[in-house]
Amino acid sequence: MDFFLNNLVLFLALILILSLIISFELKALTGKVKKVTPAELTKMLNSNKLSLIDLRIEEEYKSGHIVNAINMDKNEIQDNAKDKNLPIVIYSKDDKDSLKAGSDFVNFGHDSVYYLEGGIEAWKLDNMPLSGVIKNGK
Repeated sequence: MDFFLNNLVLFLALILILSLIISFELKALTGKVKKVTPAELTKMLNSNKLSLIDLRIEEEYKSGHIVNAINMDKNEIQDNAKDKNLPIVIYSKDDKDSLKAGSDFVNFGHDSVYYLEGGIEAWKLDNMPLSGVIKNGK
């Protein structure tokens, strides 16, 4: 008990840090934007109708994208958030952009929003196919 009284600031800092960690973990577990792996996305593509959105710049999209993905700028989300019943899967170069866009779709009323964990690089690492790939400069 003397430790807590003598180190009240440290104890309060510990409590604050623990509460922040717990709240972030709970938010991740109950968040509205869910992550999917490349294998899970493959199953979704084969069994469900969904919107697949590539947030990368147009040149990156043209150099290779997941089949049936549409290229969309992050600033176009509000204009394209129409069919709220269709599941949406978002990917980019990194999870940060995908999560931000996913949150925007949720804010516009979508219920089923997912992001590809690890982005397009995770897809490539799993040797998944790309459409529109330019080979040998052609």
